Amino acid sequence: MLALVVSLMIVGHRGASGHAPENTLPAFTKAIELRADAVELDIHSDKDGVPVVVHDGNLKRTANRDVAVSALSAEELAEYAIPSYEQVLDISKDKLVVFTELKGDSEDAVADIITRKVAEEGWTYEQLPVIGFDHEQLKRVKARNPDILIGATFSRSMLEQIPRDTHADFMISAAKAIGASAINPDFRLVNGDVVRKAHKAGLKVNVWTVNAPRDITTMIAFKVDAIMSDYPDRVYSRVHDK
Repeated sequence: MLALVVSLMIVGHRGASGHAPENTLPAFTKAIELRADAVELDIHSDKDGVPVVVHDGNLKRTANRDVAVSALSAEELAEYAIPSYEQVLDISKDKLVVFTELKGDSEDAVADIITRKVAEEGWTYEQLPVIGFDHEQLKRVKARNPDILIGATFSRSMLEQIPRDTHADFMISAAKAIGASAINPDFRLVNGDVVRKAHKAGLKVNVWTVNAPRDITTMIAFKVDAIMSDYPDRVYSRVHDK
C-alpha cells in the first residue's frame, strides 16, 4: 500500500466515535483497529479529582442521567462506560498518540499524570499533547511542566468578531502567546493561507471534526498536520492508495 501523504496524522475524535460510543474504551480500541495514528479525548474530574474521559460535565446526553460528573466517583462513572484517563492511556501505550482536551478543572491532575507517564512508563511528551479552548488553562499546564506540548483550539464562535482575512494572524498570535506548538481550528476556519502562515510561524495545524469525504480531501490538499474525525477509516482511505 503506497502512502500518498506520509506526514498527516489520522486522529480518532473521541476515539472512533462514528463506530462506537464516544470516549469509551470500545471507541478507542476501534480507533486502533482502524489504524488511526492518534485519538482525541476529553477530560473532566470526578468527585475525588481523578481525571475521567467524558465530554460533557453532566451525564444527561450520554447516559440519560441528570447528574454532574463531579458528583460521582470513577467507580460509579464506570457503570456508565466512562473510563478513567489512566485506563485509556494504558490501552493506547505504544499504539496511539493521545490528544488530551481539558474540560473543567482538570489541568493539574492531567499535567501530573503526563509528567509521570513520561518519567516512569516510557511515553514521550510528543505522544501526549494537551489541547483546549481555555487558553488560560493551557498556560497553567505549561507553567506546571514546561515540557508538556500544548495546542490552542479555536471554534468558529471564538472568531466570529474577527475579520476573516485576519483569522490566521489571530490564531497564530494567540497560540504563540501561551507557548503552544499547534493551532487546532474547526476545519471550517482553515484554508491554504492559514496553513502556510501557521507553518511559517512554526506551528502545526490540527483540524476538527472532519467527517465528509469531500472535506477530508480538501484538508489533505491544504497540507494540515492532523485530521480529527469520528471516522478515522475515512481519512485513512484517502491518505493511502489502495
